[in-house]
Amino acid sequence: MKKNIIILILFMFLVCFLAPVYFMSCDTNNKKTEAGIQIFAFEYGKSLFSKKHIYYNDNSNDRVDFSWLFYLVKNGKQLILIDTGFNDHALIRAYQITAFQDPAALLAKIKITPEMITDVIITHSHFDHIGAVTLFKNARIYIQKDELNYLKHVKKNALLKNAYRFVETNKKLQLTDGALSLDKNVYIEKTGGHTPGTQIVFLKNGNKNYIFTGDECYLPEGCTNARLSGTVYNKTNNLKILTELQILAKDPDVILLTHHDPLLDKKFIRISKHIIQIL
Repeated sequence: MKKNIIILILFMFLVCFLAPVYFMSCDTNNKKTEAGIQIFAFEYGKSLFSKKHIYYNDNSNDRVDFSWLFYLVKNGKQLILIDTGFNDHALIRAYQITAFQDPAALLAKIKITPEMITDVIITHSHFDHIGAVTLFKNARIYIQKDELNYLKHVKKNALLKNAYRFVETNKKLQLTDGALSLDKNVYIEKTGGHTPGTQIVFLKNGNKNYIFTGDECYLPEGCTNARLSGTVYNKTNNLKILTELQILAKDPDVILLTHHDPLLDKKFIRISKHIIQIL
């Protein structure tokens, strides 16, 4: 990454005037949260998943519980999706996903239609993260330049071909090359480990700091133990961000949100069968 996240965050603890740039709160005595911010996780399916695909150099034949998740952030008037999920029957069968729910149907359960979504942040272009992007015709789409180029040249099924065409021709496309602040609360950082243009998302809310990791780590243990991702484009970049996240996660006010955590409802409130409220 262009900036060393750990040094910058430690620096912000020491000098408060830099706090608005990133996500940390200056006032350590202020435990209030930003008015109007909510975070929801949508669990649109469950499966078992091979550990050798989750962790690099895992030679076991073990399979572990695996959730399929995308997130919604309500930030004032913004409705921000972090990834989109997908709906493709062939892939659902191939990955033996059970209890599958269409992403749009899940959003409808909290009275949100695809047309209401204002922003979609694509952490990376694998099918389960970008597959349903075509639903969100009114949204600004945030994706890294390197990731869109990767999607252009990678072998694609019909789902990814449609996703690429939709994103590449989108008039509201926000093509990013590095870091970007959406506003004072939401910040994107390119990491480029899992795929060439993987990006992770930081959300500041009062004294709490939420980090959406994409698949730089599939499960929280991958981050907290700095274990290389089982599917990795650049091992150096992946290890760098994992090491930084490992240190950050020691702070109780930092919450790591991965996109396949099967135990998310043990940490936060499940408000329906497929929806978990984080904040």
